[in-house]
Amino acid sequence: NSKDRTIINYYYSTMNAIKIKGHLLFLRCSVCVSLILSTILFGGLSYLILYKNEGDLMNSQFNAIDDHFHHSVLHKRQMQDISLSTMGLYIESMYPNASSWPNVGVPIQTFSAIAAKLMVLSSSKVIYYAPIIYANDIQSFENYSYNFFKEQGTPDLGISDFGKGIYAVDSNGERYRENDCSSSAGKMNMIVPILQSTCTGMESKIMYNTYSEPTVANAIDTLLNCTKHFEQDECIIETDFIYPSSPSSCCDDNIGDEPSTIIMYPLYSTNNQGEKIVLGIISSYFKWSDALDTSVPSYAKGLKASVLNSMNGDQSEYKLKSGNALFQKTTYIHNSHSSSSSSSHSSSSHSSSSEDHAMDSMELKNHSPYSTNLIKTDQFIRQYRTWVPIYVSIIAISITLLTSCIFMFYAVAMNREQRDQDIMMETKRLFVRYISHEIRTPLNTVHLGLQVLRDEMIELISTMENTSATALLKDHLEEWTLFISDIDESTEDAITVVSDLIDFDKLTTGMLNIDQGIHEICSLVTETVKPFLIQARSKNISLIMNEEIESIIMKKTNDNNEENTNGLIGKNLIIYGDSIKIQQVLRNLISNALKFTPENGQVTITAQWNLDSNMSDKVSCPNNFSRCGSIVVKVKDSGAGMTPEQVGQLFQEGVQFDANKLQAGQGSGLGLWIAKGVVDRHGGKLSAASEGKGYGAEFILRLPVFYPEVKHQHKTPRFKLNTMSESSATTTTTPSSSV
Repeated sequence: NSKDRTIINYYYSTMNAIKIKGHLLFLRCSVCVSLILSTILFGGLSYLILYKNEGDLMNSQFNAIDDHFHHSVLHKRQMQDISLSTMGLYIESMYPNASSWPNVGVPIQTFSAIAAKLMVLSSSKVIYYAPIIYANDIQSFENYSYNFFKEQGTPDLGISDFGKGIYAVDSNGERYRENDCSSSAGKMNMIVPILQSTCTGMESKIMYNTYSEPTVANAIDTLLNCTKHFEQDECIIETDFIYPSSPSSCCDDNIGDEPSTIIMYPLYSTNNQGEKIVLGIISSYFKWSDALDTSVPSYAKGLKASVLNSMNGDQSEYKLKSGNALFQKTTYIHNSHSSSSSSSHSSSSHSSSSEDHAMDSMELKNHSPYSTNLIKTDQFIRQYRTWVPIYVSIIAISITLLTSCIFMFYAVAMNREQRDQDIMMETKRLFVRYISHEIRTPLNTVHLGLQVLRDEMIELISTMENTSATALLKDHLEEWTLFISDIDESTEDAITVVSDLIDFDKLTTGMLNIDQGIHEICSLVTETVKPFLIQARSKNISLIMNEEIESIIMKKTNDNNEENTNGLIGKNLIIYGDSIKIQQVLRNLISNALKFTPENGQVTITAQWNLDSNMSDKVSCPNNFSRCGSIVVKVKDSGAGMTPEQVGQLFQEGVQFDANKLQAGQGSGLGLWIAKGVVDRHGGKLSAASEGKGYGAEFILRLPVFYPEVKHQHKTPRFKLNTMSESSATTTTTPSSSV
């Protein structure tokens, strides 16, 4: 039939609309996904290309600096070799015959002048000359040396604690005289004492047998072994690291813990058979920091250099700052023979390690124990790693994402608008349902009560025509009284809901009026509590009120410690504000306590005066009155209690906890919110506390109080307010109010 066809058409049209919406949604999602993927691809490629360009620039700059670094270090090492060979050739030219050795020396001024210029050229710290002496030549050499020092005007040179003579140093650092070759640390039975030196620190080491130190002795043995196979210029030997604690180190205050190296060059002379033999050594003592100075441009930042002794694994690190090399530390590298990923350079001189003795002649000539490395640090990398790739990627991604957002903005905005409309309509519906429910219930009671009262009156009128009216009228009047009480209570509930809504609106708009007035706090609290006694009895709840309002200011005026007062008594404590609003707050707290307290429970009301100064100054003081602390009213019940989370939400608008279970669905949820607003307007404070579910709750009201300014003094009596004077009070209510 037509109705079925209509339903079928509606069904198909609905399904078509759903399909169209689904297709549109799929198309929108596809476009968005495509835009996002293309955005990520474009931004990622932009970042990678720019990042690679920065890396290429950094590597090219580093390679250029590294080439300069290695050429500089190599040049300085070559200058050191040239300086040693120059000084050596000079000494050899002075004493070409072997018969003159070892008793040969260069005039001190000449030696110092030549060596000074060579040290500037080679960046060396010290250049010293030491002849090779065998045991049978020791005494003649000592005699020649001290005569030479005397002729040169330096007779104090070479004198130790024990006097004149060649010396060595024991393990305790003490000098002892070298009478034979027993202190030699090398393979040869000889000594190699220092005869001349350019360093003032070395002057104290004149006549020191350098062959007694293992590191130097190994280098001398390597030097002598090299001269057997190679030319003189090819035998320039380096020692291992010489540390400041070594006897061979130079006495230089600026060295610190930085290791140094001694370079040795052989001195030749011709014997009677026309053969060249090694009769002495010219040595250069230098710091690696001097060799590394100016090895990189001063503008280069964030670079470090290391010097690795590949034979023993010691590595010294230097910080290159403004073209200067600053020593940092010395570490031990376990796998010292492995190749380094940093750029490295090996010096051209030969190793002095003891392992060199096991090398063949080719290895001996070509091997060097030291390699220098230039290292990039994070500071250097940060100079070339900028935020440009990231910024470009972000801009590219932002542009495409902005396009996508604009594309989807209209649909999202419309959906949001529709959702807001739905939320607003749902809120209105809930509000109307809530208001209608809260007002309808008491009005239904009023309506039904009036109907019953009307029916009862009609029945009474018809009955009074045939019977005696007095007894019947009495019974009906009692029933009507009960009906009127219910009607009045329901009407009051409806009025309360409407009043809460009105006060809520006034508080939110800031239009709540406070009628300022002077009111005695004692009577105000007592009058507010009394009407709740009947309600407490009806629920079989013990309602206790304790007042401990003590407004006494004590002063000692004589030696008998008599206590006088300032004319203040408890009943004179007043509050300055709206008494109706304050009573509304107290009623709300007490009614809530009775509402949430089960049968046979207990509600305790405590009023206490505190002399404090922490109250707000929102409320001005009335004329002829002075501020006198605060009145603290505590309402504590043994009811349901609250969790800490509920206590934190308690004074928010519309908050109710288990309303159906604890309040039978009644209450607006605005009472405490309104009460707190009223208390704040009076310059007071309203707070709550609870130990947890099932442990009851306590509400604390704190208001500023004042007292009249009087001139006479008298003692303040303690007095009692009978808040429950009825002797007929049941055992369920326990008044105990003392002031």
